Amino acid sequence: MNNILIVDDQQGIRLLLEEVFKREGLATYLAASGIEALEIVQKVKLDVIL
Repeated sequence: MNNILIVDDQQGIRLLLEEVFKREGLATYLAASGIEALEIVQKVKLDVIL
């Protein structure tokens, strides 16, 4: 399964993109800031970051 990290400061955008990518079978991770994104990057092997 492909892992995707969605980074955006607007919660609505994150949730919308999460729904779209989950429907396509991707594992999604969400971050509201660069700091949150860096924490996830250190823990999870990601294939794509938006």
